Amino acid sequence: MADDFGVVLLDLETGLSSDVNAGPNNTLAGIDGLYWWKGNLVAVQNGIGSPRIAMFRLSKQGKQVVQTLVLESRPSFRFVPSTGAIRGRDFYFIIDSQADKMDGDRVMNATKLEPTRVGILRLPKM
Repeated sequence: MADDFGVVLLDLETGLSSDVNAGPNNTLAGIDGLYWWKGNLVAVQNGIGSPRIAMFRLSKQGKQVVQTLVLESRPSFRFVPSTGAIRGRDFYFIIDSQADKMDGDRVMNATKLEPTRVGILRLPKM
């Protein structure tokens, strides 16, 4: 689960939760799509200033980030990327959620909406 402050690890057997330590010079804030993949987290971070898609390699216990890989942060993100899905080693995500054209749950000007674009990233071999 992700919120404005980071990521929480939930132990399904005990029901206990704990914050995932981002480690030095990392942030788990601003996540708008979080995915578990082979013991790592894949995240769409669009609330941290410069949107990006990142993979966070976790410790064996899953409680600390041991490496951050920025998978995408191109200038093509002049729009706000959003949620996605993983199929095999491919991560599909919405490039232009158009959240910047919303006022709460209302579209500000429907004539300014553009076609939705989907990006595909090949996740690194593990």
